[in-house]
Amino acid sequence: VAGTMVIDTLLVGAAQPILAGLFGEPPQLARFSALPGNVPLLLLLLPLVWLVAAFGEEFFFRGLLLTAVAELLGGSRLAWALAVVVQAAAFGLVHAYQGPVQAIAIGIGGLVYGAAFLYAGRNLWPLVLAHGINNTLGLSLLTAGLMER
Repeated sequence: VAGTMVIDTLLVGAAQPILAGLFGEPPQLARFSALPGNVPLLLLLLPLVWLVAAFGEEFFFRGLLLTAVAELLGGSRLAWALAVVVQAAAFGLVHAYQGPVQAIAIGIGGLVYGAAFLYAGRNLWPLVLAHGINNTLGLSLLTAGLMER
């Protein structure tokens, strides 16, 4: 869990400024503009974040999509590696509403989580926990005004 979060934070954190420079815009986080200083909203969102994002996204992207693509491609090591890339691209595209910088950065995170899924013996629970903690920290930092929106 900690390793996934650290690698994800380092890679995505390094990629975001580079991507922002390439696209000439920062990540688009306007969807979260009501969060700064709004603890009741944070408390309302956290259960949804854990159910929909942490559990739902991990179940769909890593548990279902990654596994289905790997099996469709024959189940070889190469098939599993390609499946990690496919699900990461899909994961990034689902977050395109946050702009190209975030979509690509989140796709990079999808690569990390996909690799972690394989490393964990295809066990989703460490990923659900890492994803939930990651999103909880991000929303908490936004609420506290410690992260740009």
